Amino acid sequence: MENVPISVFICHADQDASLLRELEQHLAPLDGSVDIWHRGHVAPGAESMREASVRLARAALVLHLISSDYLASDLCRDEAEQAISRENHGISNVAIIARACLWRSAMWVPAVVLPFGGMPVTSWPNRDEAWTKVVESVQATISIMNGAAQLVERLRTNIASLGEPSADVQAALDALGCIVHGPGAQNIAAGPPAKSRELGRELSASAASSLTEVPGSVHELLHVLEDRAASIRSDLHKHYSYVAVQEYLAEFETLHTAHMNSLREGMLMRAHELARRIHRLSWRLETDNYWRKHQMETPSLRYHHTEDAFTRGPMALTYLPELKVRQSPHSSITQPTTTEAYLEALRTLQTSE
Repeated sequence: MENVPISVFICHADQDASLLRELEQHLAPLDGSVDIWHRGHVAPGAESMREASVRLARAALVLHLISSDYLASDLCRDEAEQAISRENHGISNVAIIARACLWRSAMWVPAVVLPFGGMPVTSWPNRDEAWTKVVESVQATISIMNGAAQLVERLRTNIASLGEPSADVQAALDALGCIVHGPGAQNIAAGPPAKSRELGRELSASAASSLTEVPGSVHELLHVLEDRAASIRSDLHKHYSYVAVQEYLAEFETLHTAHMNSLREGMLMRAHELARRIHRLSWRLETDNYWRKHQMETPSLRYHHTEDAFTRGPMALTYLPELKVRQSPHSSITQPTTTEAYLEALRTLQTSE
């Protein structure tokens, strides 16, 4: 099966046109595997807005070029909120931190962030290296999407060899194709068949329904997480005297609110990524406190930073200790594992409270 180009939409502020050109140059080797579109492809005006709406609706992958101008743009925010709201229907969102800004305080910034760690592209000593890291991650995402699409096509072929599939089976295949390859797999002008749309909603809702397969409701789960967040707010100052924890608390509040909203709406993939960001925030706080403590107590000594010095950190241990983690290669740094492990943590939390 020949791979169908992945439809990619780049959301950006007009002021970042030069950074957009740099990104496009680095994406050029992926030509043939991606179909890239952004608002710069058409002249500004009503026609541009209509075309952007259609392109965003059919996109399988949306890249958000994050900067202070992006955060200040109502248009970028509208596009981001629309794209994020459709993550359960197959669209993938990736934030590319292009310039230094308060992106961690913006709830509409996607949970998946590149370059890893959130260091802005323009802050790297070698900007080409930063873009290369970004595009390598994008390429890996596209490979996974194409692999999933091939599996769906093989399934179509095998079912077809058994005879004409029923309407329900055909609708399921269409919905799966939409999920793994984005809405662009359907005819956008006509929209997906009503049966397929209905089944797609059922498939998306099935993940959220798994939260209620154990005793207790989502409301009770949110109540527990809010209680734990309150503990973090009140106790963090007691344990970290070498850093100003307010900036970490401000970022935690943003992530916690977005996490709660994602759980309410059944957007579990986004909720999982937000839990990962809370974990990384916790690790950063632990790291900063560790270094500032030793710099203050023994300023003449040089400490060699080792990743093995830090594991989970206080916020992760308080907020969602039920979440199992994996160990990164050659390091004791831990990261939340799969979405299935995240769901299992939520179920454990529900049954234990």
